Amino acid sequence: MKQSPLTKPHTQLRCYRTWSAMRQRCSNPKATGYHNYGGRGIVVCKEWSDSFLPFYEWSIQNGYREELEIDRTNNDGNYEPSNCRWTTDKVQALNQRRTVYVTHNNERLPLKTWCERLGINYKFAYRRYKKGQADYNILFGNGGHNALKRFNDFQERQISEEYKAGNSLMVLAKKWGVSDTGILHILKRQGTETRHKRMDAVLGRIEK
Repeated sequence: MKQSPLTKPHTQLRCYRTWSAMRQRCSNPKATGYHNYGGRGIVVCKEWSDSFLPFYEWSIQNGYREELEIDRTNNDGNYEPSNCRWTTDKVQALNQRRTVYVTHNNERLPLKTWCERLGINYKFAYRRYKKGQADYNILFGNGGHNALKRFNDFQERQISEEYKAGNSLMVLAKKWGVSDTGILHILKRQGTETRHKRMDAVLGRIEK
């Protein structure tokens, strides 16, 4: 029988805490940062998600040390052996310096993430960034929220499910960085039954 490479209870390992946090932010809507991972469709591969041991063995074989951090080489890809590595804080810092960050509604995210979330053309937004425009104008241009298009279908379904689970319009609007009316518009597109007739009246006005 193959012996486990673990030399002490796995729950005491930093690698285990990394594995647990990775799974949480990809699968638990209540986890901190979920909207940047699971909310964007990023998942942990089945082999790693089902058991800690395969992740631990991969880590040991790929240079894991206590001071390193798990990193995805493609930020739009999943947590899987072909897309992950263990890196130093210095490498991560270099990666961050190459990433354009924008703050909107008191939330700082990569510009690419904002564009995916809000349905904004990244090329145009990056052009506004290069011109030195303010964060709000980088995202929305001088026309403000009129430049906002739509979330992708996965994100809209997620918003609909969170609304059905009992989250209020205000909570969803704050989480997803849009107005209450924007959330209502998404619910209408998803065919989600709203909780009050007043909301249905607002949705009717949106569609006209």
